[in-house]
Amino acid sequence: MMVTRLLMSPSLVILLVLAGCMTVPDASQKDVSKTDQASAVAATSTSVAPITEVASVTATPNRLTGTISATPFAAVVRDGTARAPTTLAQAAALTAARVQVGARQAAWQPQVSLGVSANSGGDVVPVGRITQLLYDGGASREQIAIAKLGADQAYESQLAEMATQTYAGVDAIIALTQARARVDQARRNVAAVQDIVSDLQRRFDVGAGSSADLLAGEGRVAQATSAQLEAAADLREAEALWTDLFGLPAPARLPSVPKAPRLRNTNVDAALAGSPRLRAQVNQVAAQERSVELARAQGRPRVSAILESDFGVGNFEDDVQARVGVDVPVYQGGQLQASVAGAEADLAQSRAAQEGLRRDLRRALTSALAEVSDTASRLAAAQKAVRVNRDALEAARGQFQLGSGSLIAILDAQRSINETQVSLIDLRADTARAEYAILAITGDILTAVGVVLPVAPSFAPTPMLIGGER
Repeated sequence: MMVTRLLMSPSLVILLVLAGCMTVPDASQKDVSKTDQASAVAATSTSVAPITEVASVTATPNRLTGTISATPFAAVVRDGTARAPTTLAQAAALTAARVQVGARQAAWQPQVSLGVSANSGGDVVPVGRITQLLYDGGASREQIAIAKLGADQAYESQLAEMATQTYAGVDAIIALTQARARVDQARRNVAAVQDIVSDLQRRFDVGAGSSADLLAGEGRVAQATSAQLEAAADLREAEALWTDLFGLPAPARLPSVPKAPRLRNTNVDAALAGSPRLRAQVNQVAAQERSVELARAQGRPRVSAILESDFGVGNFEDDVQARVGVDVPVYQGGQLQASVAGAEADLAQSRAAQEGLRRDLRRALTSALAEVSDTASRLAAAQKAVRVNRDALEAARGQFQLGSGSLIAILDAQRSINETQVSLIDLRADTARAEYAILAITGDILTAVGVVLPVAPSFAPTPMLIGGER
């Protein structure tokens, strides 16, 4: 079936790579402004145009040669991205990551507590305590840094997920456009084959044809009808995927698919430098590096200033006493060494995952760039094949009229022209997919279609008495 074939195409393999590489630990997402549903509905009123149509591209001063954000196509895609459950879930995860930073920073604020104690006379005495952390060997500093890196990672991971969802929306429009074009082509092919066989039947009825030719012609009709039914089934599947992604039935008319903007710099390493998925993994490695330092800090002394009061009902001199508390780890039964070794192992694993991700993205991007590089020549060859087969069909008809050809030759020519037409439809769709896959891998697809991005995390430095943030 057509959908099965598409799932095995290089550009859809790229989509699987994008989705598979998304699972970075502690990743979150950001707030996304929803596109108004009415704009998407209005966009779908545009008449369908070929996938190869070049829409107006607005210049933009970034990594792209332009943007298609003002097109009806982009409006529909943005709406699908905003509707995606993962977009909403990642926005909540990013909020949680931001809150975690505040919780870690609070460790350097004075801690106030109330309690009771019993004096020598057996009386219960209320005690108020204010504790200010002075030094903890850098443990709080590392915890704050890890939390901030976690928020940055959550932000980049959300961008990566939004890029994947945006590409899924692009692919849904391309797939439905392709499926409808295949159904139209199958319908035309069935009509053409039936016309040829009807002519054959008329000749047979007057004794001018053979039963073998007639049976062969009827077999071609059956084949064409079967292909038409298969195309209709693929169309229903494409429509179901559309409904699942956008939450609405597929419209009668689709927005035309504009040509994707190009990267200004197609160097693979330069292009991947902007990949939010890769940046999220870089943040993960940085957080693991700080985790190693945090594990080591657990073996250092902890110093706090403590101010206590019994509110004049206890035995404190002047009702208040101040002291400095020092906690020095002496023996932890190997817990510290195990913690450091575990953190170092996690760091090695994160570094290996980063390199693996980089290689996967390089391979996917290189494949997409290669697929797009010879687009013009491949399309020209496919269009030429269509013209050649049309000429062959006309030649077969002419020879038959002159009595030197056969209706079977005409059927063969019709089958060839149908195959080349279907190949051209598929090539246009695959080319569009590859062009947008490039932007999905690098994350630039969000800028291209005008997805509203959340604000990147930003935090003020934490005031520390000893050993500030680094």
